[in-house]
Amino acid sequence: MNLKCALFLKFAIIIVIPANSELSTIIYDNEFTNQASQNNDTEIHYEENVLCRGCGSEVASTNFIISKLSPASLYSFNDTLFSKESVLVQVVSNDYIFQFPVIVFEQSTCVGIGEWEADNSWFPGYQWKLCVCPDCAAFLGWIFEPINPRIRNSPDKIFSLILTSLIGESFTDSLAQHPVKL
Repeated sequence: MNLKCALFLKFAIIIVIPANSELSTIIYDNEFTNQASQNNDTEIHYEENVLCRGCGSEVASTNFIISKLSPASLYSFNDTLFSKESVLVQVVSNDYIFQFPVIVFEQSTCVGIGEWEADNSWFPGYQWKLCVCPDCAAFLGWIFEPINPRIRNSPDKIFSLILTSLIGESFTDSLAQHPVKL
């Protein structure tokens, strides 16, 4: 018996459909198929927009996630987030009361507010300021820039965004999808 499989990556659900059935001709319009690209090794790479959880404004892209470890992180781990594997999540604290799970991006549309601060930086050699959503002004995280701009192999700015303030575009798209008629 010839079978076809459809793999829904988000939920890791496998549906087995007989190849000769009418269901095997359905093209699954899954939130990942539009942005997925496959190479010869069948490894799938996704690009996804990362949105402000408050208003849905685009604030970053998964293409700009970087693994820059802060020596000040309380702990860190890798996770699959926003359709991207091995995303470095760090838990940082600006005091001993509030802790934030953050992801570091090379680029973001979040807007810096306030003055640059060099004290208590999570990244040595960087100064920081708060950053907010450009549309709703929700607090998203922090912008860091090198104190000495001549530091080699250092991005001009990095954005440490709070995971709980973000949502993936594919997740929001899944909320608005209508069921496929069989």
